[in-house]
Amino acid sequence: MKKEELIFELEMLLNESPESVAKRERTAHDKLTKSFKNRLILFGTGKLGRRTLKGLREVGIEPLAFCDNNSVIWGSDIEGLKVLSPEKAVREFGANSAFVVTIWNDTLGHPFNEVEEQLQSYGSCTVVPFLPLYWKYHGQFLPYFSLDRPSKILAAREEIMDMMLLIKDSESRSSFFKNIKSRFTGELGIIPSPIDKCIQFKNEFMKTNKEEVFVDAGAYTGDTLKLVLESPPFEFREFIALEPDPQNFTRLQKLVGTLDEKLRLKITTFPVAVGSFNGEICFDGSGTEQARISLSGHIKAKCCRIDDLLGDRGVTFIKMDIEGAEPDALEGASDIIKDKTPVLAVSVYHQIDHLWRILSLINNIKDGYAFFFRPHAAGGWDYILYAVPQERLTTPHAA
Repeated sequence: MKKEELIFELEMLLNESPESVAKRERTAHDKLTKSFKNRLILFGTGKLGRRTLKGLREVGIEPLAFCDNNSVIWGSDIEGLKVLSPEKAVREFGANSAFVVTIWNDTLGHPFNEVEEQLQSYGSCTVVPFLPLYWKYHGQFLPYFSLDRPSKILAAREEIMDMMLLIKDSESRSSFFKNIKSRFTGELGIIPSPIDKCIQFKNEFMKTNKEEVFVDAGAYTGDTLKLVLESPPFEFREFIALEPDPQNFTRLQKLVGTLDEKLRLKITTFPVAVGSFNGEICFDGSGTEQARISLSGHIKAKCCRIDDLLGDRGVTFIKMDIEGAEPDALEGASDIIKDKTPVLAVSVYHQIDHLWRILSLINNIKDGYAFFFRPHAAGGWDYILYAVPQERLTTPHAA
């Protein structure tokens, strides 16, 4: 679709009135579930299914059952709710209940169409996505990563339109539009399919730099470092890994310790979080990839501005995947961004407004960047904004 046509489509999409959007949030789930009221079967017993069960119980709704494709758990109870096979669930409840697909992850995305086809192969039944349910009971369920109420997207209409104009390539514009539309309409199945998992290192639109000084904010256990080492011709003069979670940091250092000495000397690790100030923060040190800054965190961690920690290191590339703290960390790196114009690869899937807010923030710190969006996992997970300085672009048409 041409740029002008896509911009027009976005304008039309976000031309819905606030009253209409508010009504849609309240009533979409009820329209989909017809006359079944609160007679619900949850398809999927994973993290999202259990989260949905907990929230429904908080509003006084007890689902009839779980169903799942994992035959090992058929007949068992999970959180006090019986788990049925999909076929048995349709046979017993298909005529008088709605099946809510409670699956949304970085491997399957939200496989609504596939689940609907499977369930209806066993008999007539009503199958609905989980997001309209989350809109209706938003006090229990939202925000949830990049999912939130459509009214929050509508409230940012002008900023979203402005950011669309800054995106340079057609693939990124289409991807940005589909991510906005999916969350606004609840159609998670339209989110673009992922490209390969080599986050940050495809030279599709950026030139490599043998003297790269790479900052890995949110280094986890070294997954990004592994990708760097496995992604020739990616080279670097220095790799700086920042990870505040004690368990993750220990595993990161263990990985570095397995490398040959020449490579180890090029890698520096810091047990710190990054943000807009220097000091101490509460941190949820879970030892997982979702460890994050949190007011309810049970450990204390050191927090640093990247400008103050690494201002003299000649930084050329900053990657950020820090569980929603990206805007604060970018503010704390604003001097380096203004003075050095490093490549930026920033996760924009942790909160709904990060889709446009982070682009706006970078553009306000330093104009002249070329912006690209690329999906690296299913369902909108690992959605990355790349800000590339003009001198690092591989092709003039991307500018």
